[in-house]
Amino acid sequence: MILAAMRDLPTGVVTLLFTDVEGSTRLLEGLGDGYGDALHEHRRRLRAAFAAHDGVEVDTQGDAFFVAFGRASDAIAAAEDGQRALADGPIRVRMGLHTGEPRLTEEGYVGLDVHKGARIAAVGHGGQVLLSQSTRALADAEVRDLGPHRLKDLSVPERIFQLEIDGLPREFAPLKTLEAGMRNLPAPRTSFVGRADELASIDRMLDEPDCRMLTLVGPGGAGKTRLALEAAARRIDRYQHGVHFVPLVGVPAPDLLAPAVAESLQFQVDNAHSAIPARDQLIDFLRERATLLVLDNFEHLLDARDLLTQVIEQAPQVELLTTSRERLQVQSEWVLDVEGLADGSGNGRAGESAAVRLFVDRARQVDGGYALTDSERPQVGRLCRLVSGMPLGIELAAAWASSLPCSEIADEIERNLGFLETSMHDVPERHRSLRAAFDQSWRLLSDDERRVFSRLAVFRGTFARDAAAAVSGAGLGELHSLVSKSLVRRAGLGRFELHELLRQYAAEQLAVEQRELAEAREEHARFYLGMIADRADVLLGERMMEARDELRVEIDNLRAAAEWAVTQWSEGSSCSSRLMTVKPMPRKRATSCSALLRMRRTWAARSVMTSGWTRSRGPLCRFCANVVSPKSSASACWRSARTTVTATSIRSRRSAWKRQSTSPGRSATILALRVRCLGSDSSVFSSTISQALERRSRSAATYRRRSADL
Repeated sequence: MILAAMRDLPTGVVTLLFTDVEGSTRLLEGLGDGYGDALHEHRRRLRAAFAAHDGVEVDTQGDAFFVAFGRASDAIAAAEDGQRALADGPIRVRMGLHTGEPRLTEEGYVGLDVHKGARIAAVGHGGQVLLSQSTRALADAEVRDLGPHRLKDLSVPERIFQLEIDGLPREFAPLKTLEAGMRNLPAPRTSFVGRADELASIDRMLDEPDCRMLTLVGPGGAGKTRLALEAAARRIDRYQHGVHFVPLVGVPAPDLLAPAVAESLQFQVDNAHSAIPARDQLIDFLRERATLLVLDNFEHLLDARDLLTQVIEQAPQVELLTTSRERLQVQSEWVLDVEGLADGSGNGRAGESAAVRLFVDRARQVDGGYALTDSERPQVGRLCRLVSGMPLGIELAAAWASSLPCSEIADEIERNLGFLETSMHDVPERHRSLRAAFDQSWRLLSDDERRVFSRLAVFRGTFARDAAAAVSGAGLGELHSLVSKSLVRRAGLGRFELHELLRQYAAEQLAVEQRELAEAREEHARFYLGMIADRADVLLGERMMEARDELRVEIDNLRAAAEWAVTQWSEGSSCSSRLMTVKPMPRKRATSCSALLRMRRTWAARSVMTSGWTRSRGPLCRFCANVVSPKSSASACWRSARTTVTATSIRSRRSAWKRQSTSPGRSATILALRVRCLGSDSSVFSSTISQALERRSRSAATYRRRSADL
């Protein structure tokens, strides 16, 4: 209500003082019935200080004062005395002073100056006195320049000063303005590319009333931190007390999380004089703040997630945006999976994809004259696909743009994961190479998880849960854990896959133990060859289409299993036995899946022809030579060969081949034709046939012995 008559209010240039009690709701809960007495005493002391310096109360609402002074020096003195008077009591008051020429009406002062003074007071903290620049200019007082700040609903930033009072606290948390939050966010050092869908998803989720803890989950190098910072910067106007970035990579233990958050907020935890734990002091500080906390790299502090739950429960206006390689697994958590940038492979527009644009942007940083040409565009697209759009991988690859053509960069990535690294000194250690990023995730795994993850490297493409169990011993719990830790990702209903770069890393870990590698490959081959054997009859029956579709999904793993089984041939082994049970299919029933599989087996059998005939390899050669109908396969080989050799050479060698009897020599010849003719040049073709015919012309005794072997 208005306490002063119009005739009592100063006119012209006046200094307006606003006060407000900090944490009044918390005080009411803590003091109970004593709150009324404390509030009354607080009013008595402040009124005494105001009256002593000719202050006139304009208005009071609840626990707040609005007081006018004819001189700025009187207003500052009254504020100083008022804070001293309250120093030994339970109530802490924030004060704001502004000098201007408000218009006086029948209901008191009106105008922009009134709003500015109230806004200045609102951004302070209990025990703090803030002055506008106009008040500072009219008074001789010890102040600290806090810089320009944007105030709510005011378009022009206001420079704010803090009054320094002897004997009273001088250190306070940042002002509760938008700039306080923005200043805490690290300034981006590079351009932000793509992620429009992810940014929209973050906005949509955080706008949900029930979503106050959102975790961005993805493997190391996926760009989670950069995405979180961009999203936070775009939302900064939505939080009265701004946005605060809390880097956690250097926090070694869960019990240090609360101090780390307090430090980012510039909140002074009182460990010297208070018995209240740091986390309780922090939560008490956050109760009345409307802010967004960006908690970066949380995966090694999962034992401290109960603190986040407390914040959600007790600080109703605080929201949490967390980045982690692993889900936090708490009830209030919402999750957004962060994967690689779109590479355009799905729509044939790789040249316009975010992944390619990121590569070009970073390449221009190391080579100012770099320009993406039409000839290099496919190679850049290939490069981006090799790293599955992972931003860190793209940036590390782009660092080579000044030294190597894109085709060679892509070739090196295919050969060696260690190629993707940088020596830049301002890059965090964990981001200097993909291997370093993956090492951090590896260290967080249990021994059982490491064994399962490394064994999964033998898979090609996607795999089913039962396959993972057979090859790696992974139960549903282990798979779920690896998915939650961003090392395995879901690839449709009941199927999983590894990011290709993570698969390479897992393969490196598996190769450390050769016995583990051999066992994993053996189990992989046994499982998939068993799958083929189990469906052999079905492929010739009424359920042929169904079986074909099942095998088509597994084609990459079927190829790998058959190739390994052929190259590791051992008579009597389980994999070799299963390989021999696979039946040939008539050409009219052949499918793209089975044809590719047979061609892969035939290619793999090259080792038989190049390493010589042995007793144990006789059955293998017979299998490989006959797994496709000899007539149709040989005919196809000849058709392919016509494009690379002369008609005369074809006719003469074809006639020689036809004269061979059905024997291991003929089987070898058929196999050689299938292996060597497809895609080979004429010299290889001719040499292959010559070698096969030479073998056939050997002695009859040798022929009979080999026939007996079969």
